[in-house]
Amino acid sequence: NALGVLFEEEESGFLAGYAAVKEGFRNLGFDGAMAVPAVKNFGYGYLVGADYAAKELGLAKGDVNVKYSYTGEFAEKPEFVTADQGWYTDGTEVIFGCGSPRNAFEAADKFNATSDHTVWAIGVDTDCSDQSEYVITSAMKNLSPVVYSLIKDVYAGTFEGGTSKYYNINQDASALPMASSKFENFTEADYEAIVSLLKTDEAFRTSLPTGYGNGEANDYVSVTELVPTLEIVTVDVVKE
Repeated sequence: NALGVLFEEEESGFLAGYAAVKEGFRNLGFDGAMAVPAVKNFGYGYLVGADYAAKELGLAKGDVNVKYSYTGEFAEKPEFVTADQGWYTDGTEVIFGCGSPRNAFEAADKFNATSDHTVWAIGVDTDCSDQSEYVITSAMKNLSPVVYSLIKDVYAGTFEGGTSKYYNINQDASALPMASSKFENFTEADYEAIVSLLKTDEAFRTSLPTGYGNGEANDYVSVTELVPTLEIVTVDVVKE
């Protein structure tokens, strides 16, 4: 009587990377936890979204750079916070904290407390805007519409227990929380346009890279394999 719910994390990762570049950021970071498929999905989507926005803006190769790393743990640790602070000091403007996002949140809080310019962080899974004033947005697994649809299935007698299902942007399962986001340049109209693209162009949506190879959980795709496919964005792979 249970149903496993899976999300296509690369979609909300794509939205976050796209929004970050459209907002005006040119030095981005991705600080993932363990390099498991779900975290990779977020990260790979983030890179492709940033690249797609850079192409739309007519930027040149290397105008957008992303520092990309995994800590190897789903944990909040002082050394991880310090590492993120180092990225901010070196010029990173926004870090997508994926897996243990509070490391990036705390690093942004500490950096901004003594800096003359503001840096930002991106949350993951849910709306993380209440965890730091410097969370600019979050790459969400949008739980509400999914849970609501499953409850409707229960009452309609169509609930499919004993299996698992993937949910994607066509069920509004991938999203940015625009109402709580702190964008100044990336508008609601910009957001609706890119969401519409993902919903209407199925070939494009399904072409987004994931952490899986040929659908097998142990057949991982490496970020170094993805980087050469990016047209504008350059990636500094710190640790994979």
